[in-house]
Amino acid sequence: MHAIFALMFAALPLACAQEVVSNANKSDTPHLTLTLQSLPKRQQLQLAQLSVFPYTFSEEAAAAVLGCDTDRAATLLTTLYGHSLLLYDTTKCQHFVHMAVKQQAPAAAPTEQLLAAKVAFVTYIMQQLADWAAMYQSPAFALAMSLAKQHAADIEELWRLLEMDQPTREQCCMQAAKHLAVNTVGLLLGAVRLCGNSSCWEAIRGTLPEGATEELASVLHVLALCLYDQGQYADAEPVYRKALELRQKVLGPEHPDTLSGLNNLAVCLEKKGKRADAEPLYRQALELRQKVLGPEHPDTISSINNLASCLDDQGQPTAAEPMYRQALELQQKVLGPEHPNTVSSINNLASCLHDQGKYAAAEPMLRQALELRQKVLGPEHPGTIRSMNNLAVCLNSQDKYAAAEPKYRQALELRQKVLGPEHPDTISSINDLADCLNSQGKYAAAEPMYRQALELRQKMLGPEHPDTISSINDLGDCLKALGKSI
Repeated sequence: MHAIFALMFAALPLACAQEVVSNANKSDTPHLTLTLQSLPKRQQLQLAQLSVFPYTFSEEAAAAVLGCDTDRAATLLTTLYGHSLLLYDTTKCQHFVHMAVKQQAPAAAPTEQLLAAKVAFVTYIMQQLADWAAMYQSPAFALAMSLAKQHAADIEELWRLLEMDQPTREQCCMQAAKHLAVNTVGLLLGAVRLCGNSSCWEAIRGTLPEGATEELASVLHVLALCLYDQGQYADAEPVYRKALELRQKVLGPEHPDTLSGLNNLAVCLEKKGKRADAEPLYRQALELRQKVLGPEHPDTISSINNLASCLDDQGQPTAAEPMYRQALELQQKVLGPEHPNTVSSINNLASCLHDQGKYAAAEPMLRQALELRQKVLGPEHPGTIRSMNNLAVCLNSQDKYAAAEPKYRQALELRQKVLGPEHPDTISSINDLADCLNSQGKYAAAEPMYRQALELRQKMLGPEHPDTISSINDLGDCLKALGKSI
């Protein structure tokens, strides 16, 4: 993305570039005012358009907002550097507009042209989100996460513009709608998940502007996905419900996006331990997807898999197994043997067999899922780590502790690195490793890990969540083996 920019500034002396940045806070407002006024009107307008960026930007981004090719953008930037109106961030290797200039430049542009620049900015960032989402579903997911975090300020500005009063918000939404519609699947698969705890998500949580449109419903739904992926299930649920309510109203009860909202609300409820509440939603989503999309559509197959998972989690593995097999067969046919969804189905069927005590059948399938995920997604993708942990569980159940323990430790280390110390999956890894130590009679080593898992589950999931209750029981059994009381 920054190749042209890097070549253009490769010849700049490092000391010069560093001096430009160090002078960024030295205000010389009268001089800048005269400089701005001396520019041709066209360049004044273009500088005002560039002021839409909250901080740094590349030549590609400048070209998108200015509505020209990168060569013309590069020529303009060179001119603006010559007047000391632009600065250069040596850390990010990008341009940014002098703060005093940002405050004055917009006055040179008519309102409708500033609005056009904001619309172009929204459209450009939406496309970046879609691109990063596609990358997230590949071994390049780490690069996608890095890029999105680097652009946190841009994404926060995107949501600010989407929330602004009329007419700016509607104009931006209209232009962004195409990208939301075309890239919905990509966005829902991970675009906004890349931004971690960026404050932009908090800025719109729980808000529902009057007259909200399909695009704003999509924004809420994506926000809920972001919260969900951070393990904030309690926060995600009401946002999912608001997004679903909007979609039912605006799109109708059988629209594919409405059905996605219904399915994802069910997933969130299941993660919160409300499995009995989730099951009827899963069944409704599956029935409607079969009707609207057909039996072999990838979303329909996902619904089969999700309902099976819910039944399995409720202690009904014999009811879940044939559904898992059906989902796997369809995904192999429709998506191919190495598609991430197909690999997920292999993993889920293997886990179901494990739950029934069919360890010999489950282990080779878990190894296959792990190998495929390492190949397709890379060694540090959350799905790959999940497969590693599931294989460790299966090995532990067969008393193969020497093989299970290092995999548990590796999965825990990776989850702490990738997901963070308080994510529910990380907490599960802590508890699982404690189980492995406990099974080997290493009660003194297991006890502090059980306590840590319990404390974190009480904090993140609440005292009544099934996993929290399970942690209480696990700690109790460990303390009993040590001759202690809770």
